[in-house]
Amino acid sequence: MRQVVLLLTYGADSALCSKLAHLMDAVSETTDCHVLFHRKPEYDSADILKKLQSITKVHVFTDSILTNLGYFAMGNSLIPGNAHFPLLDYFRICPTYDFYWVVEDDVIFNGSWTSLFDYYHDKKTDLVASYISHYHDEIHWPWWSSLYTSNYHIEISQCMKAFCPIYRISRRALIGLHELMSDGWRGHAEVVIPSAVNYHKYSMADMGVVEENSIRQKVFYNKQTMSHLKLTVNVELADMLYHPIKNPPYS
Repeated sequence: MRQVVLLLTYGADSALCSKLAHLMDAVSETTDCHVLFHRKPEYDSADILKKLQSITKVHVFTDSILTNLGYFAMGNSLIPGNAHFPLLDYFRICPTYDFYWVVEDDVIFNGSWTSLFDYYHDKKTDLVASYISHYHDEIHWPWWSSLYTSNYHIEISQCMKAFCPIYRISRRALIGLHELMSDGWRGHAEVVIPSAVNYHKYSMADMGVVEENSIRQKVFYNKQTMSHLKLTVNVELADMLYHPIKNPPYS
C-alpha cells in the first residue's frame, strides 16, 4: 500500500523546514512526504520555497486553482471553505497513491508521528478525520447550508461533517469526490468531503473515537487539543494531535 503525507502550508512559516523534517523522519518506505505550498503574491516566498524544494517534492499552487480545476469554489479565497482544492489539484497530477494524508502547518503531534501513521497504515478506512458527525447530531453547525449537490437528491440524514486540519483519504474516495464536484457538488470542505464519502457508502473513522471491538484502542485528540480556536500544548497529554498551534515548540 502506497501513501503520501502532504504538508499543507498557506505561508512562508520559518519553522516549515523543521515541521517537514519531523514528518519525513516518521514515514515508512512505502510512504512519500511532499509539500502543498500556497504561493501568495503578497509574500516573498522564494527563499523558503528553495529550501523546501531541496528537501522534497513541492507542489506549488495559487488562488487560480479556485477557477482552473473545473469545480465551483465557495467564494474567491481558499479560506474559509476551499481547503480541499489544493489536494484535488495535487491528485490530478499524482493519482496513483492508495491513501493521501493532509496535514496543515498549524497541526502538531505531541509524540512520534510514526505512531500515528503506523496505527492507520494497515487500515483501509476511506476517510480518517476528527469530529465526524451526522446532520442531526449538530443541526446548528453553520456550514450545512453551503452544501449544494446539483442534480443529486441527498436526504438531510446523509449529510455529514468532519474537522479536517489533518485527515487521510483514499484514492477511491478522492475519485468519487472529484466526480461529484465535476458534476456540480460544492460547499465547505468540511461538509462536502464527508458527505461525498458517505454518498458513495465508503468507510469513515474518527481519530477521537475509540473503536468498538478493537484490541488496539487509541484516541488521538479530545476537545482540549483539537479546535478551531488557538491552543497551547499540554505536554502531559502524550500522543495527541493539537490544532491550531501557531508558534509550536516542536512539530
